[in-house]
Amino acid sequence: MNQEFYAIFHKPTGKYMPARMFEHSRGGWTWWEPTGVGGYEGHDPEIPRLFLKRNAAAQAMGYWLKGNYSLRAVPSDFDDRTGTLRVESPHIPRSPKDVEIHVITCVVTRVI
Repeated sequence: MNQEFYAIFHKPTGKYMPARMFEHSRGGWTWWEPTGVGGYEGHDPEIPRLFLKRNAAAQAMGYWLKGNYSLRAVPSDFDDRTGTLRVESPHIPRSPKDVEIHVITCVVTRVI
């Protein structure tokens, strides 16, 4: 049985977007900096973040290219998760030509 997954690959560094990110409240994968210059490399650079659908990987890549996203909480009577989404320009420019989506095929076999 085979299962296809999709991963975001940064061509200049040869790194995949990691499966786990930072232990801080700034945000998620949009803060990943594959060059390590900003100190936001991620916890597990050897284990790639896998997506079940190509569109999901493409959407994540698009958000990453735009910059660093963060959610600023705003008090609300209706929902304590209300906030303002901000996008900051990344410290190091990001280019679509530097990233691509790779197909990763997982082959499951049974040994008896």
